[in-house]
Amino acid sequence: MTDAPTYSPHDWYWVVAGSSNQVYSSKAGDYVPLANVGYQSWLALGNRPTSIKTEADLGEVLALYQLRPTPASALDSYQDAHSRKITLEVVAKLLLWLVNEVRTLKGQPTVTAAQFRTFVKGLM
Repeated sequence: MTDAPTYSPHDWYWVVAGSSNQVYSSKAGDYVPLANVGYQSWLALGNRPTSIKTEADLGEVLALYQLRPTPASALDSYQDAHSRKITLEVVAKLLLWLVNEVRTLKGQPTVTAAQFRTFVKGLM
């Protein structure tokens, strides 16, 4: 009995919008034909591509792993998702800095990132 294939977003294939002649390869960063040697070798290992509805959905998935796609519509979605993530990270850092600036001006001790996360968690 062989082990089930392990998902590796850096070397995976997706069937986008039910395509019957190509798959998206995260390793190549673009579409490859079904006859592609790398794809056929990957299938021979027991892997199966993931079906995904749209290139926009694919871009969202690839953004989770910072795998920049080549196709324009997937790239747009990737950039949108990635910029949302970066914006949230930068805004959180900015807010922590601002909180500590105000606390310093008030003569209060600053808070750590962990204390700030606990505060934010308490708001949920």
